[in-house]
Amino acid sequence: MNEVGKTTDGLMDHIRDDHGIAIGGEQDRKDLLEMGYFHGYKAYRFLRTNDKPFSIESFSEIKAIYEFDNGLKTVLYPCVMRLETTIKNYTLDLIVENSPTDLDSIFNNSLTRYKEFQVDSGKYRSEVKKRLILKRNFYDTIARNYSESKIIQHYIHANEPIPIWAIFEHITLGDYGDFLLCLNTNISLSLEKVIGVDDIVNDTSGSMLSRHIFLIKELRNAIAHNKIIFDCRFRNTGISKILIKQLEDKMELSNITFNSILDYFTLIIYYQLSLGEHLEFVEHLVNNIQILIDFLHESVNKSTFDKIVGTDAYNKIELLRVRVSN
Repeated sequence: MNEVGKTTDGLMDHIRDDHGIAIGGEQDRKDLLEMGYFHGYKAYRFLRTNDKPFSIESFSEIKAIYEFDNGLKTVLYPCVMRLETTIKNYTLDLIVENSPTDLDSIFNNSLTRYKEFQVDSGKYRSEVKKRLILKRNFYDTIARNYSESKIIQHYIHANEPIPIWAIFEHITLGDYGDFLLCLNTNISLSLEKVIGVDDIVNDTSGSMLSRHIFLIKELRNAIAHNKIIFDCRFRNTGISKILIKQLEDKMELSNITFNSILDYFTLIIYYQLSLGEHLEFVEHLVNNIQILIDFLHESVNKSTFDKIVGTDAYNKIELLRVRVSN
């Protein structure tokens, strides 16, 4: 016989009796219904993996972590979207300078990193494959958006090449990251310099921007699909020592690991400062971080707080504030 599901009241009894967490009353019942049991309550009980549970005694702490997570999404999403648009526009501005804008010309003139390696070497074949996959994905994007995009329809119906800027409006952040990987080194380095994130010591190949984009992509997608972000469980991208060293040097911080959501804030603030964003906007972001951290600090026990944001959270926020004001 199939197992019969529990009602919300039954789940509350289970939480109280089997998990040892204080829960009861109509408000807790409403809060549990809002967040859900399996992908809400159970998912907020641990740090990244379920073998790392928090020491929680009250459902109010679970609710606080849930609210903290939602607050992070509210603050981060517009920043990430704004950053994505800005960096794409800087990229377009650079690659179309003194160059035709059609896709084939962009591939022939700019997406030529494969030529920097010996023909038929393992690295050459790897770069050629990346380029071929990127071209396929771009044409897939055109086909997928043809029915809805008046711009794409205009160029196809006029039998004219579709300009790269029209395609950029529809590509994913992941495709944009792959685009960066295929740019030749000179263009990559020029782009990083224009954006303000060049680093002649730690990044001689122009690869740092693409590494950052793939980190931001995972955060953006998690937020867009309303997944949990407070403990960075969405991260699958490996973090190189060079990437960490560069960000620590540029932001005058230490202990960056990207296991704390504060490190993602740090990366976003780094780009905002590099791009010359209005200081009032950046300061407002830091203030919002402070508000969220204060809320969490007041709502959960010290052990849980330290596991989520780190024992140096307030020190990092203060250093970010100093960095922004300089």
